[in-house]
Amino acid sequence: MAGRIAMGQKELLRSKILEMARQGKMTLKAAAVMTRASCRQAKRLNAAYRKEGDAGLVHGNRGRRSNNRIAEEVREKALLYQIVKANKKLPRPRDKVIIRIRLDGSLSIIWKETKLLVKELTNTERRITRDVA
Repeated sequence: MAGRIAMGQKELLRSKILEMARQGKMTLKAAAVMTRASCRQAKRLNAAYRKEGDAGLVHGNRGRRSNNRIAEEVREKALLYQIVKANKKLPRPRDKVIIRIRLDGSLSIIWKETKLLVKELTNTERRITRDVA
């Protein structure tokens, strides 16, 4: 099924509204108000919809990996460490932390401009965390 397009609710709504505008049931200006877009943006969306159909309304980066993702080798290295509870405050699961791997192979985790104490997990601890995850 190569013809399938993954669309969000917002894109589906835009598709239906632009189809109504194309059929003459409403003006493009009214479509812009309904989609909460400017008149210029509505013209651009309408042109993309007429040229490519529903695919013209979907963001071009849909399905691609983020450029800001953490590299796999950094992610694997970070899994070998554990943040020590001796830190005064600990980051929450969704807090942003900076992971730095130095040339000597050591790892540091920085959260809110504070370097956190970390310890390297032993082989037994690694096995346990893999079984849990």
